[in-house]
Amino acid sequence: VWEELRPNLKADVVGIGIKEPMMMDLFESYSVFFSRKASYLRVIKPRILVVEGELEDIWKDRLDKKARNAVRRAERAGLRAEEITPLKHIPDILECNKSKKGVPPSYTDEEALAKDIEFLALNFRKFYSIGVFLKEKLIGYEFIVFSNNKLALFSRFFINYNYKQLSVGELLLWKGIEKAVNEGAKLIQYGSWSRHHPGLDVFLEHFGFSKNFKTLNVYIPLTPQGKILLMQKRLASRIANSTTLERLLQHEF
Repeated sequence: VWEELRPNLKADVVGIGIKEPMMMDLFESYSVFFSRKASYLRVIKPRILVVEGELEDIWKDRLDKKARNAVRRAERAGLRAEEITPLKHIPDILECNKSKKGVPPSYTDEEALAKDIEFLALNFRKFYSIGVFLKEKLIGYEFIVFSNNKLALFSRFFINYNYKQLSVGELLLWKGIEKAVNEGAKLIQYGSWSRHHPGLDVFLEHFGFSKNFKTLNVYIPLTPQGKILLMQKRLASRIANSTTLERLLQHEF
């Protein structure tokens, strides 16, 4: 439907997600100013894991006992995780997606999946995919992208629910954290905290994801003044990305 409507639509409002979890100092002041000019705004709390130090320290200090035991249980069950080329595992990836109820149709369509993979590979600084295997069968996978040199995001995370009892998700999440840290990430994001997904929230809390960050979504009318504000956002975002991350990491969460 969107493809049919788009040529005939004339936008008069643009939605902007200020998604960098760095809203302090200049960026905080800028966001307050920007929100006053917005026609609508929404504050969201992203799920953020602060990863500092060695992997061994993250394992001990961020993951609780339940998470560590689940990862060990998966390894004892014979599961292994490794980096994959997702296009070579399309049938198993689709099976993982279909095993979860209520997924969007595009997640179960082979062509749409291939396009998503191509988009991620072309539009992010770094793109990685990790799979979990039981013998030679892929039973879980994740896509990890870097929006800048320090912020990694889980853009896709699915397990085959027929094997959930083997702690597939726990092993997959830990291996994703491990990969992101080895590639230089200081912050890892997995979506946003939501009352609609309490099980996922609890799952991520066991791995040390924090609720102490904010994301601001603002909606700006495309008036002459609004277009000037959009240019200001691009400038302020560049400044914030270059200066605020180091300050953020000096705080304890």
